[in-house]
This record gives sequence, structure tokens and C-alpha cells, in this order.
Amino acid sequence: MGWMSSRLRRFVLLSVFLSFLPHVLPAEGSEQLYRRGIEALYNLDFETAEKDFRELIKIEPQNPNRWNQLASALWSKIAAKQEKLNLESFSGASIGTDDSSDLVDPREEKELRDTLNAAISKADAILAANPKDVSALYAKGASKALLAAFEAVVKRSLLAAHSNARTARTLHSQVLELDPDFKDAALSIGVYDYAIASIPSWVRLVIGMFGVHGDKDAGISMIADAAKNGATVSTDAKILLVVMYNREKQYNESLALLSELHARYPRNYLLELSKASVYSRLHDYNNAVNTYSAVLKKIESGEKGYEHVQAPKILLLLAKAHLDNSAVAEAIMTYERLTLDGRATDQDRANARLWLGKIYDIMKERTKALVQYDAIPSLNCSPRIKQEAQKYKKKPFLS
Repeated sequence: MGWMSSRLRRFVLLSVFLSFLPHVLPAEGSEQLYRRGIEALYNLDFETAEKDFRELIKIEPQNPNRWNQLASALWSKIAAKQEKLNLESFSGASIGTDDSSDLVDPREEKELRDTLNAAISKADAILAANPKDVSALYAKGASKALLAAFEAVVKRSLLAAHSNARTARTLHSQVLELDPDFKDAALSIGVYDYAIASIPSWVRLVIGMFGVHGDKDAGISMIADAAKNGATVSTDAKILLVVMYNREKQYNESLALLSELHARYPRNYLLELSKASVYSRLHDYNNAVNTYSAVLKKIESGEKGYEHVQAPKILLLLAKAHLDNSAVAEAIMTYERLTLDGRATDQDRANARLWLGKIYDIMKERTKALVQYDAIPSLNCSPRIKQEAQKYKKKPFLS
């Protein structure tokens, strides 16, 4: 897909992923088990969510929503393992960051696909008897949406993702035609309108000839409506608004939502890390430092939910926030602490040493800088870091 610009590719990926977060419609009955599973899911406790949703399938095996709920937990767990659920993973030209992986266990992939196929089969059985059953139409659309998210985020297969996303949008449009008050189905339409309006103008001109149009303001308005009035997608809509507000540089609105969400789901460390990231974008580095420091304390104290967070990753973020805040001594101390941390990966250590080298170059301490650059080639880190180290060995950073 060499013809696709990085900017366009970014919006395609965003539109596929953001339109189809794991929003699934609950069925009546077994409400307490469902609520516990959803609570666990948004707190990143995928094992508990998976266990509860499997129990619900045993109780209601013919209900497509139950299968979708399990699929939501399975896909979220896979994406989390790949480190692709954080806010920064959707800020670049492609999904993920330097720390992300594209590896997926074939058994986990098969189980996810089988689960989604089961959901679609259950929905089709209901639709065969009543083609206008809005719950079944929505459930089938949610299945296709989850599959689109998996293809785009986990597999990086844009063509497969687009096909499933288009089917999901069609099904959810049918839901809205049958029941305009079904706010959950409106969410994906709102994100679609926003995404189309965000792509380069020459692309909008071409696709506009085929009747495809978008509207940023209308899209955000629909998502905000879903956040306020959606039956099951309120949390998903708020997460989407966080991403969109960041893209539109409406950082205060983003912070307000993140604070609300983290208060609701305190074990979701990604929400707290996102707050720190937004503080940095606001150049409020004191609050960024304080937030990263708070996360570190929760890790070290073993606070529930934070036991899965890798402290060296947070040290990298904290050191950069110190540096942005012109606290050079604190930045150096934090980077050096990371290089000595036995939990750190070679990638973490290489990142820290590269930054230390840059800092020492800025301070005109060339000998110290070279020590850091020289330590990088022996580490099992990304080629980009090794290339930068070689570059700055030849010529000092910012010289």
C-alpha cells in the first residue's frame, strides 16, 4: 500500500480502531455477573472478565451478545500483550510504538475468531426469524467491528479490517433506521464522520464523488451524545472523545474525561498514564512528573491493577518529563536508575543511554556522552536506537 500517505494511513487505522472499541449489548438476566465482567474489563483485569463472560455463555449459549462480550475480553488481552492499548499507540503514522509487538499466539487468535464466528452465527439465527431484530443486528455489527479492530490493531491488515468495518457500519446504520434512539449504534457512525472529515482534502474530493462525506463537528457531537445517553457504550465513547480531543488539541476537555474515567476505573493504569501524557502536551510538566511518580509508587507498593505495569517503562517517561521540565539533574538520575534496574529490558536501557548521551552532549561533556553511545551496540535493542548512537558517536547531538 505504498500509495497511501502516512497521514492518510494514520486516519484509516484510527477510524477502524476507534469506531469499534469492544462495545457490546448486555442481555437481560445474569446482570450482576455481566456488570462484574465489564467492571473487570475496563480495569484491565482480562482474566476475571474472561471468566465471567464464559459463565454467561454457559447460562445463555444462544445469545450473541454473550459471545461478543467474551470476544471483547480476548481481543483486549491480545492487544494489551502487544502494548497497543495506550494513547500513544494511536498518535503516530501507524498503530503502536517502539515498544509494541506484532506477535500473537495462534491459539489465542483462533479462539478469538471462533468466538466471533459463534456470535455471528447466533445473531444470524435470530435474524433468520426476524430480519428487523435490532438487538441481533447490533450484535452482528459489533462482531464485525471487533474483527475489524483485531485485523487493524493486532494483525495490521488494513484491507481485512476495512471489509469488516464497512459491514459493521452498514449493520449499525440499519439499526438506526429501525430505531433512531438506539444511541449505541450511532457511536460508530459518529467516529466514521469524524475520520472521513480528517483525511487529506484530495482524498475527500475523490471519495466524495462516490457519496462518501464526513463532518468533524457532527461526528464529535454524535460521540458526545453516545457518551451521555448510550446504554452500553458510554465509557467507550468517552475514551474515543479523549483521543479526538487530543487530536483537536482540546487538552483540558481530554483531562476532564480522563479524570472521570480513572475515578470510575481506578485499576486502569492506562488512564492515569494518559493523563500524564496530556499534561506534557499542555507543557504542564510538574503535573506530568507528579503523575508518573504516583504511578511508580503504586507499582512499588503492589497496588491492585498496577502489578502489571513495567516500572522501567515509567522511569523512561518520568525522566523525559523531568527533562522537559528543565530538571536536568533529576532526568540524569532517573535515566541512570533505569540502567541499573534489573527489571529493565535491553530496549529500555538503550533508550536511557541514548538520552544520557544526548544530555551529556548538550552539556558539552563529550567523554561521558561517548561512554553512553558505546554501550548501546551490545544491547538487544531496535535498529533505530543503534543507528542514532552511531550517528552521535560521529557527530555530537545538536552540534
